[in-house]
Amino acid sequence: NSRAIPAGAFQLSVLDVGQGLSAVIETAGHVLVFDSGARYSPRFDIGSAVILPYLRARGRRPDRLVISHGDADHIGGAEAVLAAYPDTDLVGQDIDNLAARHKSPCYRHQRWQWDGVNFEFLSPPAGAAPADRRNNRSCVLRVSSPAGSVLLGGDIEKKIERQLVAQLPDKLRADVLLVPHHGSNTSSSTAFIRAVSPRTAVISAGYRNRYRLPSKKVLARYRQQGIDVIQTWQSGALHIVFRQGEAFRLSRYRQLAQKYWHRQP
Repeated sequence: NSRAIPAGAFQLSVLDVGQGLSAVIETAGHVLVFDSGARYSPRFDIGSAVILPYLRARGRRPDRLVISHGDADHIGGAEAVLAAYPDTDLVGQDIDNLAARHKSPCYRHQRWQWDGVNFEFLSPPAGAAPADRRNNRSCVLRVSSPAGSVLLGGDIEKKIERQLVAQLPDKLRADVLLVPHHGSNTSSSTAFIRAVSPRTAVISAGYRNRYRLPSKKVLARYRQQGIDVIQTWQSGALHIVFRQGEAFRLSRYRQLAQKYWHRQP
């Protein structure tokens, strides 16, 4: 029940969108959607099929939609979300072709607070020349309160990870990391993993995806640091609750909705 979220607490839901990313962050009175999964055809997109049903089931309306960058598996459901909720603020990269009443880019040190929860973009730097690769233009968002912290890395690669470790080492630490670029070996350098030092790393990737993500090398790097790795193709949607004075609580949809044939004898 969203009404049960007290000030300073927040909830992170990493939706099961196949190969792509969409996450929803809820505070006591506000909702942010980070990325919107893919659009597979004119009749099927993750916005209509997954994000909107989730929001309606929760009884919530999005205040802000962040599109980390313009790759199809991150921006594909945005039109459906904005059509259903036209007052939603749109923030991000590569969003010029999206129709929204309120639209602005993301940039480093852009910050706001909702209900005692802090939001801050760590990348890209304001005024920086466009990155040579679209992935490296990704909005990187940190969400934090006394209850805990989350870092959402979009599709940044090792070049941007190195910049963040060098320039903002004190801001990277997070309890939960949404692993950059779906666990690709282009990302998740050892220095970055150590700087973030998450308890849990979440990889949003599709079952038997054509990119063969996540990389086995990346999985090994996280596990060598003693970090719990959860993959959405195995867990289904994830729901993580952060409340002050408590360890965060994590639930996997496939455990909550387990069928009898999944149970072990």
